[in-house]
Amino acid sequence: MSTNDSPRLVFHAHQRLQPAIVAARNVPLDARDSYGVAEADNSVAIATHGPAIAGMFRDEVWKAFRLGEVYGINDAATNQPVVRNPFLSPLPNAPVDATVPLLIERGVQFIVCNVAVRNLSRKLAGDGDTDAIHAQLLAGAIPGATVVPNVYVSLSHAQQRGVSYIYID
Repeated sequence: MSTNDSPRLVFHAHQRLQPAIVAARNVPLDARDSYGVAEADNSVAIATHGPAIAGMFRDEVWKAFRLGEVYGINDAATNQPVVRNPFLSPLPNAPVDATVPLLIERGVQFIVCNVAVRNLSRKLAGDGDTDAIHAQLLAGAIPGATVVPNVYVSLSHAQQRGVSYIYID
């Protein structure tokens, strides 16, 4: 593998974000250690939709909208729904540097499907104001995440430009 063959790939996370985070952490390291490709020469992204978008919101959104309860994510110690985004800190059984903020610092791009955000807004709103909740969710996206109109269209465009696609779950 030469520098011209540096990994350009997108991991598609639908149900579970953690495997995509670990994979996005490992690819640049493995390319460096096994193929001599500098980490900076990699282009890695994680495209989220469905439940995986939950990891793209700041702690205050998790608390305000009880996303731990919505997505059935419990604290291991208390067995109660988490009130903070667990993907912003090291996760159990994962490398300590496999977190969203650390991956953003290392150049991994995070993509959020706006269709999924709209669907979550409707679910959270019930009979309430879906547009207001949608606006709150978008405002509460983690810094560095990019919201795209439709993740499938974005994935298609990326593939047309030579980006490899890997479906995680």
